[in-house]
Amino acid sequence: MPVTNFCFGGPDLRTIFFTTFTELGRIRVGVPGLDPDREIEQVTGAGWTAEGRTD
Repeated sequence: MPVTNFCFGGPDLRTIFFTTFTELGRIRVGVPGLDPDREIEQVTGAGWTAEGRTD
């Protein structure tokens, strides 16, 4: 059954909640997901855009 959506949750963000067309499930994992309230620093240097690689 294909997964239609998923997200990290739980108090320690170590539970993946997922849905299929007919089911809802959860899986405990060893590595936590990113906290949505965490501030992310800007990365500089070479990277990729929709137009291709930037230097």
